[in-house]
Amino acid sequence: MFACKKTLVVVTGASRGIGRAICMAMGHEIGSESTFILMARTTVDLNDTKKLLQDQFPDKNFNVLINAIDNSAADFSIFEKSFEVTLEGIFLCRLF
Repeated sequence: MFACKKTLVVVTGASRGIGRAICMAMGHEIGSESTFILMARTTVDLNDTKKLLQDQFPDKNFNVLINAIDNSAADFSIFEKSFEVTLEGIFLCRLF
């Protein structure tokens, strides 16, 4: 579906279970140099998902950013600020 396109993929709950499975499934579908923004509560588990993506799809050179945040406890302003910082990371990664 997205195989030839650079894609921005945002996955909440990406640290394990269904969220991690969605990340892996999207890895098969999207084009090279696409960007993943992985969000969940625990940085350690997010880093595990990031490593899985990079190990499973080394030829696709994904840009994988992690954002540890508890979305269930955050109000809109916290979520908005967190997402802005993550998006700034995308642009910085693309410059270097």
